[in-house]
Amino acid sequence: MSIQTVTLLSDWGIADHYAAVVRGKLLSFMPGANVVDISHMVPRNDIYAAAYMAFDTYPYFPEGSIHIIGVDDIASPQAPHLVVRFDNHFFIGADNGFFSVLQAITGRNAQEIYEIERVYQESDVFTFPARDLFPKVAALLAAGTPFSEIGPAVQLRFKMLDGGIFLQRVAEKDREGNVIGLRLSGRVLHVDGFGNIVTNVTKTQFDACLKAYPFAELSVGWKVLDGSFAKAYMDVPEADQAFIFLENGFLEISVNRDNMAKLRGLNKNAKVNLRFGQKNKK
Repeated sequence: MSIQTVTLLSDWGIADHYAAVVRGKLLSFMPGANVVDISHMVPRNDIYAAAYMAFDTYPYFPEGSIHIIGVDDIASPQAPHLVVRFDNHFFIGADNGFFSVLQAITGRNAQEIYEIERVYQESDVFTFPARDLFPKVAALLAAGTPFSEIGPAVQLRFKMLDGGIFLQRVAEKDREGNVIGLRLSGRVLHVDGFGNIVTNVTKTQFDACLKAYPFAELSVGWKVLDGSFAKAYMDVPEADQAFIFLENGFLEISVNRDNMAKLRGLNKNAKVNLRFGQKNKK
């Protein structure tokens, strides 16, 4: 298989030269390769945001593309370097929770997993694997090198992050134990540059609850948000909150022409709850 497209996703920022160095190393190993920067503005060590950006990007690239993940990528016994074939794409990174979040977001499992054990970096300073190791692995993949020359196939459960990512669907009951509604409990995955908040609540899960009970309220953290479900930001008046299911199926919470995250003091670690049933009295 000829693989010539390599993407870079990192938290290196754009003030420093790190991204350019990795691009240069890739082009040294793979002259003429198509190297694409997804983003270098992932919040520092934010695995959830990195996995969401990767999820929302890789399907637009041709199958067989290589994706280098430069977020929290220093190897350790608990987080070895891996090559993962996922949905006929190749991801290179550390087993730091990224792959488990990616699987949870997509609802699909990895096709093949290999630990990088038989490829060695040229430097004996182990602070920048995205420069000193991952480009060499990418070049081997592009050349069709057998995986056995990169490392052994492994059967493992990817590292899980504290707090997980999975939605919980919980029945709400009254004092007598009667079910009176449902609650979907999730989390914030990503806050984009506009301050829009992307959650891990999907339209499929939302619609399933809606068949049983009417929608009651949405809260992030401890704040109940007043807003309307919409298909576009301009569907609500300026400065009003909009709840939008994106093309990828995930629920985004935004403010028309304003920064939702700053306006409401919300952050990437906030919990998200959607209630279905009777509205709480204010």
